[in-house]
Amino acid sequence: MPEDLKDLERRVKERKEHIDRILKFVLRILPKHGKTTKREVRSSNTNVVWELDLVNFHFKGNFSQNALGGNFIVITYEDTQVFEVYYQSNIKEYSVSHYVVDQTIPWQCVLDRLMKNFKSVLSSLKHKKKERSQEEKKKEKEEQKTKKLYKEAMRLGVVKPSN
Repeated sequence: MPEDLKDLERRVKERKEHIDRILKFVLRILPKHGKTTKREVRSSNTNVVWELDLVNFHFKGNFSQNALGGNFIVITYEDTQVFEVYYQSNIKEYSVSHYVVDQTIPWQCVLDRLMKNFKSVLSSLKHKKKERSQEEKKKEKEEQKTKKLYKEAMRLGVVKPSN
């Protein structure tokens, strides 16, 4: 086999393995951690869109459950679409619509690190979300306390109602 064909074969194998890892990862995290942004049930199909923002990535899966399929997985990195795959009903027969190879956009390395460290990244995000939630609850409680105080002050004539 000529050297350039061996190189092409190696590059095809590497790309396929990388895409397979990405698809496996996205199909695992979207239903579990993503948000359903669209769900349409029609007579012959159901269309569901899941989305997830994680670190600098936006993952989107548009899935049509019918005999013909029609599924898209799109990844955006820092506001640039870097990956899109389409498949009918069999994911092993996917077709790559978009795959950024530009070295100035290091999405592949960053995504590989995210996939490798997903549990710790998710744990950190959950912790931050919990902290924000606690802060919001504390702020809401303080606002309610202030409202109650003003209401009591108006009832007692300490302050006059503003028009």
